[in-house]
Amino acid sequence: MVTYDVQVNNQKPALISVDKEIAIKPNMNACDYNDTAIQYCLAFCPNVTLKNQAIAVALSVRQPSRVAELIAAQQTGDDFVAVVLQVNPLAEPEARLIADVFLDPSWCSIYIYIQSTGFPYLFEMQMTRVKT
Repeated sequence: MVTYDVQVNNQKPALISVDKEIAIKPNMNACDYNDTAIQYCLAFCPNVTLKNQAIAVALSVRQPSRVAELIAAQQTGDDFVAVVLQVNPLAEPEARLIADVFLDPSWCSIYIYIQSTGFPYLFEMQMTRVKT
């Protein structure tokens, strides 16, 4: 499990999180994004434009740090944050997804498993506007 502790201007965010365990099944694409490379995708993202931009970048770039940079570069302002983690989908024991879903319309969380040339990869992408 990965825990995020983000500080901006030495202050912790005051967002309420809801923990929910999600079972990911093969060939489940709940992101409404058609691409045969997507093996499964789950998004908690009210901003459909941001969701589609992030998925397009994840499909085209395999390096998580570069994915985060490109997603952030597509947004306006300097208050946008993107974090992308790469998880080995073939790990033993299997990886489990425990999602923190923030009740904030600026929050976007996407979990996407991509099968492409070479090894498959799974990205956890978290994006938001930072409120100060």
